[in-house]
Amino acid sequence: MMTQTQEYRIAVMDFERDVRRATIVFLGFVAALGAAMLARSLRESVAASPPAATGGAVVTKSFGPIVSHLGRVRGEVIGYSHVIPIDSAQRWIVLLETAAGTPIENASMTVRVSMPETGETIAAPAVATPLGDGRYEVSGVRFTKAGWWNVALGVGYVGGADSLAFNLVVPEHGR
Repeated sequence: MMTQTQEYRIAVMDFERDVRRATIVFLGFVAALGAAMLARSLRESVAASPPAATGGAVVTKSFGPIVSHLGRVRGEVIGYSHVIPIDSAQRWIVLLETAAGTPIENASMTVRVSMPETGETIAAPAVATPLGDGRYEVSGVRFTKAGWWNVALGVGYVGGADSLAFNLVVPEHGR
């Protein structure tokens, strides 16, 4: 038989567990709602874009300057096609600098192209080639369909390693 104090402790532990569960569920809901609102906002801004004359699609993008995940690197896409045909290899020029503004030379870079809404990743990897003065040509970036895309760069350099990501929405053709 339990004492009243033991019953009280069990009740408090049950209450604390229920509060933790409710908090986790609430935070998950808020995160999902935020992601849905971002995706909808990006889609709506794309819908307002004029149709592209070349059969490609005008792109809504976030190309920088962007601060890396650890805050050590800044990156910006400084050269790209403003019209991106679906399933056509792209060529971007990316500028990488330290947080202090010094160009990052001879970095090793990985490129991962994915579609956050579906989890799809592009099988053929893009390639980054140094051009000098902190500029890199990223070629082979390909978007297989309309929607929200994420291009993540992993950067290894003499001062360390970091990563950053660029987001864009490729609209349906003819929108």
